[in-house]
Amino acid sequence: MRAIELDLPPLTDLVDRWAVHAARTQASYPGRPMIEGRRLSVDDGGGSWAALDVVDADHAVLRAWDRDELRAPEVPSGPQLADEYPAWTHPHLPGEGDRTPTHLLAVWEDGSWRSAGHAGLSASSLDHVMPMWSLAAMTASLADLVEAYEADEPAGFDDDALPPQRDEVAAACALGAQLDAATLARLLRHPGMDAEAGAAEAQKFAGLLG
Repeated sequence: MRAIELDLPPLTDLVDRWAVHAARTQASYPGRPMIEGRRLSVDDGGGSWAALDVVDADHAVLRAWDRDELRAPEVPSGPQLADEYPAWTHPHLPGEGDRTPTHLLAVWEDGSWRSAGHAGLSASSLDHVMPMWSLAAMTASLADLVEAYEADEPAGFDDDALPPQRDEVAAACALGAQLDAATLARLLRHPGMDAEAGAAEAQKFAGLLG
């Protein structure tokens, strides 16, 4: 594998942040699960998406695509990829005839993320498609959610309350699947959001890495 190391968070951190992102989504806009078996997913509702196939605590495959990243090369699908990636990844690679476009393809192995040259997403695209890639993006995404919810449901908001701060987001992400409803409620700032449902969604991520 002609490896290029990528600046992405360790798998454990990424899964924990994914759990928190799934929790806030379920609490605010229910009906969009982000975990099915060992596959984690996220999308923006408009075509951009990311998916993480967790094989075990030491192996995972990450794919993502941004509909607005017009200049990024797409990952080719088909058997040629099998020569570029380890055998354990093959069930999770774009197959021949796969019509789902991919800009980013990376594998977690030996404690780092690597790609065989298929890393065609900018930091701004990752912020949009997969905010759990950084605490800064997670914080901005949560602030956007709180602001949007305040505009739609102003009753119950404390006008003097600041949007979620980075240290709060970091503390919640450290909990991962153990995120509790009280912590999530403080993060979301509004009693109208279903923090209990959000915490229950986060718990679905428990044990994913063993």
